[in-house]
Amino acid sequence: MPTDETLHEVTEVAVIKHRDLGVLLLHSTDRRWHFPDCTLRVGRGWDESLRQAVRSATDIEDLQIGPVLLIQNFGPGEVDERPQFGIFFLCTTRTPGVRDTFAHRWIKGSADLDGMELFHPLVADLIGRAQDDSGTGLLRWPTWVGVVVENLDAQRRFWGDLLGEPDSDPGSDFVQFDMGDGRSFELIERSKEPQYDRVRFQVGFEVEDIQSVRDELIGRGVKPLTEIFTDADAPWAYFRDPEGNVFEIKERLPTGS
Repeated sequence: MPTDETLHEVTEVAVIKHRDLGVLLLHSTDRRWHFPDCTLRVGRGWDESLRQAVRSATDIEDLQIGPVLLIQNFGPGEVDERPQFGIFFLCTTRTPGVRDTFAHRWIKGSADLDGMELFHPLVADLIGRAQDDSGTGLLRWPTWVGVVVENLDAQRRFWGDLLGEPDSDPGSDFVQFDMGDGRSFELIERSKEPQYDRVRFQVGFEVEDIQSVRDELIGRGVKPLTEIFTDADAPWAYFRDPEGNVFEIKERLPTGS
């Protein structure tokens, strides 16, 4: 049986950073200045729950959920009358405009918080963590897996059956399967192009700014295989690691860019 010490709710909190504007705070009368959040419900995916909550409050459609900044228990009455288990995610967006449902501010530094009544003292600390990029890598978790194949038709049938998904974007020399949440699995027919010149698996890492990341990788001595391929939604480019493995970097642009 639940007791007074039982954690009744899991709350996901989005600490949203825009590379030019800062970290987003929303304002409401009862919660003062706070981060967007949601209560995790049984039967709903944790990531889609958070994206939907942010979308409803801000109209941000391109939310990228990154690493966990903090996991914190809150006792009864500390942030709610019920005990809470809070998970704070560092998120990013390229969307500058926010819905006017809530008053909002973009915070670039501690001085911007002067005179603001924060929902909890952790808000200021988490803004500082979000602004500190010292531990942030260039590449995020892969959102694309590609397989270079010899027989596209045969592999299309094989992988389509295993994935249980119809191909969503076929071409003359490739087949793509939409795996949801911006992720895709793609079969590419082998060709003479260096990024597709042999049968293999390769992955595509999401990046915040493809041009700056490409420049940084080249500056570090990583071998580029291609220029940036322009695309309305997600420009990409290929590199090779020191052992010859091919990988992709890809930037997902906000809707309407």
